[in-house]
Amino acid sequence: ITQEISKTSQSTIYLAEYEKNNQIVQLRLYPSGYFQSDDVRQTFELRGATLNRVSHSALIPVHQYGLYGDQPYIVSPVMEGGSLAEMLNTHGRYKAEDIAPIKERIAEALDALLARKAVHGKISPESVWFSADGIAYLGDFTMPAQTPDSLSDLSWYSPEFLKDGTLHRQSDIYSLTVLVYKMLTGV
Repeated sequence: ITQEISKTSQSTIYLAEYEKNNQIVQLRLYPSGYFQSDDVRQTFELRGATLNRVSHSALIPVHQYGLYGDQPYIVSPVMEGGSLAEMLNTHGRYKAEDIAPIKERIAEALDALLARKAVHGKISPESVWFSADGIAYLGDFTMPAQTPDSLSDLSWYSPEFLKDGTLHRQSDIYSLTVLVYKMLTGV
């Protein structure tokens, strides 16, 4: 690990040197005790396996996932452009014409997931990242068995998930709509 680059409500993201090829990568490290049950652990493993099978130009690829002691981790390429959360904090709201290409890329990523019978779970500014040339990518996949960590997390989850923990295609459409609203309004 070379440096911390971001924190989300569920994890910390670092720059690290990847042992397999000596490249600098993003390492998403979840806290010790993240797995509150065997169901959450199984969901993490299932999500990791699914992400390894899904390949799409709008999805951040997963190089590796697993456990370091009792801490889950995910290794992916570095997204030099930062997250949408950082962009919104720095620049505020977006112009409508600037949102369209981001929304389209994320929708394409969701279609690729759906083709593999997977959903994202919580599309938020922390799950959209940009390459150095400003291209949007979807990452930061929520573990469906997890519950929102704070009241600020609630706005990204669909009503169905908050009611009974169910995630499906409509959950992702809901989250993407909330994301577009946040980009338009800055709120």
